Amino acid sequence: DILNVSAGLDGIDEKSAIVESIDSIQRTVDIPLQIETKDPKVLEGALRAYNGKAVINSVDGTEKSMKEVFPIMKKYGGVAIALTVDEDGIGKTGEKRMEIAAKILDEAKKHGLDKKDFVFDCLSLPVITEQDSLLESLKAIRLIKENLKANTVLGIGNVSYKLPERSLLNRTYFSMALGAGLDSLIMDFYDEDMKDTLNAAKVLMNFDKSAEKYIEIYRKKDESN
Repeated sequence: DILNVSAGLDGIDEKSAIVESIDSIQRTVDIPLQIETKDPKVLEGALRAYNGKAVINSVDGTEKSMKEVFPIMKKYGGVAIALTVDEDGIGKTGEKRMEIAAKILDEAKKHGLDKKDFVFDCLSLPVITEQDSLLESLKAIRLIKENLKANTVLGIGNVSYKLPERSLLNRTYFSMALGAGLDSLIMDFYDEDMKDTLNAAKVLMNFDKSAEKYIEIYRKKDESN
């Protein structure tokens, strides 16, 4: 689990607010933090305040973004969510998104960074408006895993936007993404059906050895009913 920290609200000092939030969170709970900001000065202040290796949300394939974020990553450390977006927007095809990911890695190496410092977001859009794009996202995951040997992430919540039975669509697409090689997921923590899908997938993909965790979770559920 990772907690996302953002302070980008109108009318407040974002840098001061995010530093205060990080200090407060670190005194209260022991959980990895993800820093979300578009301002490099805010990012640097947040990473300086954080006693750990943060997830940086985010960098993308535009020259401006890479120029701003990479020196900060090199100085303070951290793992960045890298969006498969460039000056032309989201890559229209899986191949284009992989090309953007490769471009990010090539530029990162010039700053002494490596693929282990990134998790690539192949981006999922609402199926009601971007049906073809979702298949390209899955293709991008496969291509990045096969050709770049890099880690991937998806935010699933957008998939079902404006459609009924949202959880059904989200968890079905999640299963498809796992089959394509997805490493990590941004999800609604309170979606119990999605948690069930994740627990089952860990067994079927041989991550949960002998289904030990699965048995433990659902035995406790049975006992509480």
